[in-house]
Formats: sequence, C-alpha cells, structure tokens
Amino acid sequence: MKDRRREPRRKEEDQVVLFRADGETWPGGQKSLKTLTQDISTGGLCILCDTRLPLLTPVKIRLVLSRTRKVLNLDGHIRWINPVYEDELFEVGIEFRNIPPPKALLLLKHIYGDTRSFESD
Repeated sequence: MKDRRREPRRKEEDQVVLFRADGETWPGGQKSLKTLTQDISTGGLCILCDTRLPLLTPVKIRLVLSRTRKVLNLDGHIRWINPVYEDELFEVGIEFRNIPPPKALLLLKHIYGDTRSFESD
C-alpha cells in the first residue's frame, strides 16, 4: 500500500489533550480527551483513543512535545479514524490547520531534531 502522507512522520509519544472547537462534549460526555501520539509530522498527528471520534470535527489541541517539553496549542480537525481493536480502541488522524509561523517553526525543529533553545506559545 502506498503511503499518501505529504510529510515524514516521527514515531514518538507526546502528551495530547483534545477539546472540541465548538465547545460541545465528546461522546461519553467528556470535555477533553487525554492521550498520547503514536506519530507526529508538520501536517498532523496520529493518536490512540478509546472513543470513536466524529470525522471532520474541529479540535483544539494541547500538545506537549516529549523531547523539549514545549507546549503547543494548535487547531485541527479529525481527518480519519481506524478501529484497532473491535469498537474499543481507535487510531485517529488529526490534521493541523492554520499553524502560525512561530509554532510551525517550533514543530519543524522538534520533528527534524533541532533541540536548541527556541520560543513556545
């Protein structure tokens, strides 16, 4: 199967908290979902989740980068979802949207290995 990704992905576990951008709750009534990334790129990330998230839902993302401990607050949307284990565990692809240049630079440096000091938001 051909990989259709536009950017290379870095496999790592970063802390993620997802909020619905519309202020609604997630299925099950939670205001936020806490999980870890499976991988990350400049275009988005993949998480594991025990909740089937609605496709194309706009999200607010709080991402804690594992190597630098920098926190990024980003916008995105649920791009795809794949069941991993029946209806109990899902891989979820989240595409970033409208990343401001300083945050994009921070993400680029993190993914491509530049660990020198730089600003977070």
